[in-house]
Amino acid sequence: MLRDGGHVIVNTPSDQAGSGTKTRGEEGFVDEHVRPGYGLAALQEKMEEAEEAGLETVRARHTYGTYGSKAWRILVKWPIRMPAATRLAFAVLPVYYLAALPAGLVLNAMDVTGTTKPVRD
Repeated sequence: MLRDGGHVIVNTPSDQAGSGTKTRGEEGFVDEHVRPGYGLAALQEKMEEAEEAGLETVRARHTYGTYGSKAWRILVKWPIRMPAATRLAFAVLPVYYLAALPAGLVLNAMDVTGTTKPVRD
């Protein structure tokens, strides 16, 4: 239910993410946990269905451009791969995130506010 004048924020996996976490013969992280993602056309179709149900689209953005892709690698892909390489990663990851998190957040902000084209890994 939504009150009059209320807002719904929808955040979905993008078909542009490209986890790149697969190793030979294995499923990748994204394949194991979530659907591959939505393309822009599929999202527009779903928004049209929502409008038919009485919701009004105020703003819609389809991001995951150059900066978002870099943020994905820094904040998700590399840290997921680290423990597979060495158990020492469990000790290193907190230190890694002290440096990586600010950079990743800046890249994500640039992706959301910028006009970069979506990319594939």
